[in-house]
Formats: sequence, C-alpha cells, structure tokens
Amino acid sequence: MQHCVAHSLHLLKTVDSLWRIEEIKDLTQNCRDIVTTLHFKSDLLDDEATAVANLAQLAEIQAKISEVNGVVETDDQINI
Repeated sequence: MQHCVAHSLHLLKTVDSLWRIEEIKDLTQNCRDIVTTLHFKSDLLDDEATAVANLAQLAEIQAKISEVNGVVETDDQINI
C-alpha cells in the first residue's frame, strides 16, 4: 500500500506537472526530510529498546541472585 501511495504521488508530481507549484515542492521536500530523519533515527530507537530489554534481564538476574543469597544465608544459620 505504501508503495502505491508513493508511486501515485510521484506520478502526480512528474506527469501531471504539479512539480511546478512551489507549495507542492516545499511540502514534498518537508515530507522527504521527515521520512529520512525517521528512517535514520529508527536505528537509534531499536538500540534503545535493546538496551532497555537488557536492563530488564539484568534486573531479573539480580533478583534471582538475591533469592539464592537468602537461601544460602538461611542454610548457614541452621545448625545441623
């Protein structure tokens, strides 16, 4: 669907001579700038999501370590 919209806009611009209208040229350039910026920023967002997931995994590991430490301390306190 996205390709069809982009193709239609391209045809309007090139075939139907809408490219001669200054406002349309400006709007098209602004849209291109936004898409380009978001495209390159998406890699940063993906990296941030991975870092957050890693922090969540680290928190789970730390909770398990604390649980094991509690069990070990309890074992140390019991006189056999």
